[in-house]
Amino acid sequence: MQSLLPSNVLMSLFHTIPPLGYMWWRYIDFIRQRWLWYKIVVLQKRFPRITKEYKVIFTHIPKAAGVSLRIAIMGKIPFDKGIPGHIPIKYYQMSLGNDINHYFKFTFVRHPVARLYSAYKFLKKGGWKKNNFKEDLVFSTTVLYKFHSFEEFVDWLTPSTRFIYIHFYPQVYFLVDTKGQILQDFIGKVETIDKDYKKLTDILKKRGLKSIAPSLPKANITTMGKIPNLPKYILDKIHDLYYDDFTLLNYDPEFF
Repeated sequence: MQSLLPSNVLMSLFHTIPPLGYMWWRYIDFIRQRWLWYKIVVLQKRFPRITKEYKVIFTHIPKAAGVSLRIAIMGKIPFDKGIPGHIPIKYYQMSLGNDINHYFKFTFVRHPVARLYSAYKFLKKGGWKKNNFKEDLVFSTTVLYKFHSFEEFVDWLTPSTRFIYIHFYPQVYFLVDTKGQILQDFIGKVETIDKDYKKLTDILKKRGLKSIAPSLPKANITTMGKIPNLPKYILDKIHDLYYDDFTLLNYDPEFF
């Protein structure tokens, strides 16, 4: 995970402005997204090396094996300088225009229930802690602390509050273009990651990427245990909140 605001600015906000709950975090998120938009679209910088050199764009969805994929393909973790984290594909489209059609765009997705549960457990434990990154921990201690179970958290989620933090955004948010259409050439799934990773590496090698790991390392894995038996109303609510993820990414609500 990489903060998209300068770390000194972001941490100054955390330490000088008392967290005011939902609206405060929505404001922070708005600043974060505008900063990322400015970096990618206006300044046209901070592109990962594989994008600059090989015309390959990896859309990294939070809690969908993205750190492992970055290490295997790029050799660096997302926090490293010059490699942004979770960039919506539409920002690249705004920056590149029609030239984006010459880029190979790929991503990995995950069952919406498993991803939401993993994100909740990951952030509940303080989130990403490397490189003195503290934003996840602050979010956990100012928002998630009040939820004693995953069910309580889902009860609180609404179409608006799911945008309080990037880990809870719908997956399709990262995958659609400016017209709301999915803009990806390859979509792998965490559930079939070994098979899909092999297909992906064959494609990337043909584009000139030679130093790709033969298998995925295990990185940033959330020790979440087995997903508990969730009440039907909780599963129904997750389905409603992430309806586009279920339908457009072809996931069965009953199997996760």
